[in-house]
Amino acid sequence: MTQPLSGRTDGSPPPPERGRRARVPAPGSPVPTAPGRLPGLGHLLPLMRNPVRFLTSLQPLGGLVRVDIPTPVHVVNSPDLLHRILVTDARSYEKGAAFDKARTILGNGVLFSEQPLHLGQRRLIQPAFHRSRQPHWRTVAADCAAEHLDRWQDGDTLDVLDEMHRIALEMIIRLFFAARPTPRTSERIHQCVNVLLGGIMIRFLSPGTLLERLPTPGNRRFERAIRDLNTIVADLARTARTTTANPMGDGDHQDLFTTLCPHAADLDCSLQQSCDEAISVLVAGTETIATTLSWLFHELARHPDHENELRADLAAADGDTTRTGLLDRLLNETLRLHTPNWVLMRRARTEVELDGRTLPAGTEFLFSLSALHRDPQVFPHPDRFDPDRWLPGNSPVQHRTHFIPFGDGNRKCLGDTFARTEMRAVAAAAVTRWTLRHTPGTKVGETRLFATLQPTGLRMTARTAPKPR
Repeated sequence: MTQPLSGRTDGSPPPPERGRRARVPAPGSPVPTAPGRLPGLGHLLPLMRNPVRFLTSLQPLGGLVRVDIPTPVHVVNSPDLLHRILVTDARSYEKGAAFDKARTILGNGVLFSEQPLHLGQRRLIQPAFHRSRQPHWRTVAADCAAEHLDRWQDGDTLDVLDEMHRIALEMIIRLFFAARPTPRTSERIHQCVNVLLGGIMIRFLSPGTLLERLPTPGNRRFERAIRDLNTIVADLARTARTTTANPMGDGDHQDLFTTLCPHAADLDCSLQQSCDEAISVLVAGTETIATTLSWLFHELARHPDHENELRADLAAADGDTTRTGLLDRLLNETLRLHTPNWVLMRRARTEVELDGRTLPAGTEFLFSLSALHRDPQVFPHPDRFDPDRWLPGNSPVQHRTHFIPFGDGNRKCLGDTFARTEMRAVAAAAVTRWTLRHTPGTKVGETRLFATLQPTGLRMTARTAPKPR
């Protein structure tokens, strides 16, 4: 299911009218309910029809707004309230019902686990994503991107999202397992991840588990993808357990799997738990990197002046992505306008005080980073792609809660620096080699009911990049 852009080439929904602010609740007043609720379905139809437009439309109704999907959840519209949930009072909240389902599907990796397991996992995994490893990440990413991009031919028509998925997947496998997967293994993982990402969000939003248990072709494909991915990852993990150093690098740069599980040969680190962590990295990392890069190339094609400036910047920096601020601004604006993770959830572990109200334990909260980043009160002309808004002195973000593409608090994505490093390397390699332009008649849309807000119909023609002037 896709949403046509209807003349809006950036894929974003119309923002609320400028100047409208969320209502201030009277003390003790009930949480307002979003309009349009239907018997038995609640707000599922508008949420499925255009999720970001629907969630953005709730911002003027208050800091908290009830929606039924069809069981009640509270949508968090205020950055200050969200900061309390994610940071200040984080111990009072857990991942919530949607992630309970995900855990049964994708395992108990750090992306889905709850306390106290999650804290131990983060402490174990953090060294693998330390900033000191950035030079190694850049090298592997640049090599992987170059190998893939050099296969393109002048005039090729490309499914850009598919191409970026393949590059991202290859990078993560090389870095996580220190392995060069065979083309067949890469293709199998690629197919499995696509099936899982297409089915996870539907399961998040569907009530109960009855629909998931029906023997439909889609459910069978989904279950088969889970089994296949676990089998493939277990095989890669067994291979990684036979070495303690990265055979593709040096002893100071172990693969991420070995760092994650330093005692891999011992029973202290179970193979299943290690596979759960690997699947979390494969699914989350591949999707975030591929989706963001695809939207970036879409926007560069719409704004060729930015592309030409970036190409000149990279030439002046001799390809060093750490020396061009423009690339970071372009990525920031892409992450703002096309935030990959459009919806996340939390659940109150205890009774909580929020927005002047007392809410019981078990209350479910939903928040959309996409809607947060398209708030016209913080980002003027939020539907406009404008990397200059991130120039020093221009940034509208006055508080860290206004721009959190990788989340915040004790559940913030551990791989945010890793993902940015990989995206910089691929973007630089692509812009240096190629100019990507939309094929005639292309209508780029935005996915609905997918784990991330992916572009649809993004077919582009590759032309050899001109030499920067």
